[in-house]
Amino acid sequence: MTMSQKILQACPLPPPLAGKLPALCPVETLSDAPDQAAFLRERGAEFTVLITTGTQGADKALIDALPNLKAICSLGVGYDAIDLNAVRARGVMLSNTPDVLNDCVADLAMGLLIDTVRGISASDRHVRRGDWPRVGPTMPSTRVSGKRLGMLGMGRVGQVIARRA
Repeated sequence: MTMSQKILQACPLPPPLAGKLPALCPVETLSDAPDQAAFLRERGAEFTVLITTGTQGADKALIDALPNLKAICSLGVGYDAIDLNAVRARGVMLSNTPDVLNDCVADLAMGLLIDTVRGISASDRHVRRGDWPRVGPTMPSTRVSGKRLGMLGMGRVGQVIARRA
């Protein structure tokens, strides 16, 4: 990036990343503005790059408020919160961070699978409620090993889950 470019951060970012951005070019954080609509009306034309997150995104109104926008960098896997029609209509480059959470999401999916099949959380709640002495132990559950797993969707995360299974 050149110093003639300017970054608009849609929301706060992790400090290690936010701390590095000013070395690239000037940065402003939209969420710091007390009146974001007024800020965008007055200064929206200054920004060529928008940095957002997968959850914060960028709607059409935000994209339209940045007439010199060239790129949106989304720190997240999905584009769900970004208006793709507005991005395409403006010819804005869009990037995301695919694959960075695949292993973590697959780990969680496998943990939830084992928890559900084996009843770990349910048994924990049973004991913590004091039901063990009053009601007795929970019913035995089935095992996970040796079972067949059906997968709906074999995207990046689905493939990692399938390998783990």
